[in-house]
Amino acid sequence: ASAYHWRHNIPELAKDHRVFAVDLLGFGWSEKALVDYGGGAVWGEQLAAFCREVIGVDGGAGAERVAVV
Repeated sequence: ASAYHWRHNIPELAKDHRVFAVDLLGFGWSEKALVDYGGGAVWGEQLAAFCREVIGVDGGAGAERVAVV
């Protein structure tokens, strides 16, 4: 989905959480790239990279707990 769809929920979620609204590749205002979207692996990889590079969570032992909606 698009980050735009969460625009009314973000302020409420931000009261108790650090909130990031991500437009996945090909959704919302993001351009649709010419990649293989089969199986959704591209979005899983995009979210994993976002968590590592932006949030600083790598999923290893002792990693910060993150909820993605």
